[in-house]
Amino acid sequence: MSTHHYPLAYFQIQHTFAQKMSDITGMSIDEALLKYTAYYKRIGIDDWQHNPSHPRWQKLISGIHSGQNPAQLAFSIYKTQFFTGYPPTAPSGCFSYDYEKDNYSVALHFQNNFASKTSPLSEENFPSRIQELTNIFKEIKHKFPTAQVVKGGSWLYAYNSYRQLFPQEFITNLGESPGEFNGNGLWGQFITSSGALNEKRAWQFLESVNKATTKAELIDAFPLKFYKTQAPITVFYKHYLDEIRTTNND
Repeated sequence: MSTHHYPLAYFQIQHTFAQKMSDITGMSIDEALLKYTAYYKRIGIDDWQHNPSHPRWQKLISGIHSGQNPAQLAFSIYKTQFFTGYPPTAPSGCFSYDYEKDNYSVALHFQNNFASKTSPLSEENFPSRIQELTNIFKEIKHKFPTAQVVKGGSWLYAYNSYRQLFPQEFITNLGESPGEFNGNGLWGQFITSSGALNEKRAWQFLESVNKATTKAELIDAFPLKFYKTQAPITVFYKHYLDEIRTTNND
C-alpha cells in the first residue's frame, strides 16, 4: 500500500470553499460539505450516491455539530480509514474505470499511485500509462462487450501530457464544464505529483474564494477548470488494441 495520504490543508481548503458556498447561497454547511467537497469519498465511503444518511457521513456531521472543526475531523476519519485498510489494496497503476451498465458507458478515472518519484505524467512514465490504458481496454472488451461509450471528466485535461494519452477524437470532444465537486476531478489540482499541497495554486484559489460574492464567482475560483468528454469505445479499441496488433505483426 502506498504510504501517501492527503495533507490536512487539502481538507481545509475544501471546508473554506463549502463555508463560503453556505454563506452565499444560504444552504446549510452540512449540505455544502456533502455537495461541494470530496469529504464523502475521502472519509472512506465506497459509493458515489452521496447519501446524507450514510453512517460514516453521519459520524462526520455529528462531530461537526458538537463543535469539532470539519477539516480536522474529516482528516482524522480519513487517516483512520487509510491506516486500517482502506483502500484494501494499493492500485497497481494510475488509471481505473467503472462500467455503467445502465447506459453502456465506461467512466475513466486517474489517481496518482505514487509508485514513482517522478510525475506519473512525465515523459519517462508515458509508456507505463499507455500500457495501463491498453490493459484496461483489453479487460473491458472481454468483460463488458456491450460497452459503447467512454467518458472522462477532470481538470487534468488542461495538461497536454494527459491529453496525449488518449485518441484524438476523445480529445477533440473536450468541453469545459461547471465541474464535479465530489472527488478529485476538481480538488486533485491542489495536490502535487509528490503528494504535497500545491501551495501556489491553493493560495490563488483561496484569494478568489475570499473575493467571491456570487455562486458563479465562487465556482470560477478554481485555477484549472473541469473538462468533460466522451467518444465511442471503438475509437479506444482501435487506438490501443489495433495499434498493438499492428506493432506485433511488423
